[in-house]
Amino acid sequence: MAGTPGSLPVVRDGRARREDQPVRIALSDAARAEFGRDIRRCAPGALFVSEIADAQMGWATVDQHGAGTLAGFYDTLAAAPRLEWVQLAGAGTDDPAVRRLADRGVPVLGGPDTGPVIAEYGVRAVLDVFEEARSR
Repeated sequence: MAGTPGSLPVVRDGRARREDQPVRIALSDAARAEFGRDIRRCAPGALFVSEIADAQMGWATVDQHGAGTLAGFYDTLAAAPRLEWVQLAGAGTDDPAVRRLADRGVPVLGGPDTGPVIAEYGVRAVLDVFEEARSR
């Protein structure tokens, strides 16, 4: 069966989603604004959904972490009946909400950045806190 350009065939639990159906992606408005054009170029048939519960794919982004909305995003994804995978911005998958998704059988993919990159981020975050406190 020929698929629509950008549709992603997914087999899960022995059931395949039809290739001619576009993937439904839940991501933040900020990520959509920044990466939407690139996503459309790679997957022209992809649909961005505002109702997270309708998603087949969830993309957890750094801006959600900074805004404090990531936990709610994970909780809503956990209730999405057609969720097929979750992409994390970070490398770790030890968050309890992420574990619940994985325990449900949803593939959870972490980011590739580990080691020095994460260490640099941690040091910079600590320095930011001290610089802010010093400026008061």
